Amino acid sequence: MNTIKLKFNLNKIKLKKVHINYFALVRYFYPITIIIIIIVLGFFMLFLYNNVYQTIAQAEALTDLRKHVSDEQLLKENFEEIIENIEQKKQPTDIDFNNLKNPFLDLSVTPVVEQ
Repeated sequence: MNTIKLKFNLNKIKLKKVHINYFALVRYFYPITIIIIIIVLGFFMLFLYNNVYQTIAQAEALTDLRKHVSDEQLLKENFEEIIENIEQKKQPTDIDFNNLKNPFLDLSVTPVVEQ
């Protein structure tokens, strides 16, 4: 079995040194941090609005609606009868077109007398 041995000479590979100006980085670090903080606070406020404020507003609206609900008990039998009548009115009736009279036959015309 032949094994191939690769020989790397790391001395021949020269990497350029990157000069980083840390003062320039620090100059941009402060505004970037402020922007990130503002974005995070915006998402936090959105979260609070959706999950806390709207829930409280919905609970208050629910209690207000409960105050306006009638305290009288509905009679279930009467309620079901009314719903059944409404459903019957919604359903179309079947029309037998063979038994209908033709309104255009046997027209008796009365003459108009001019004066």
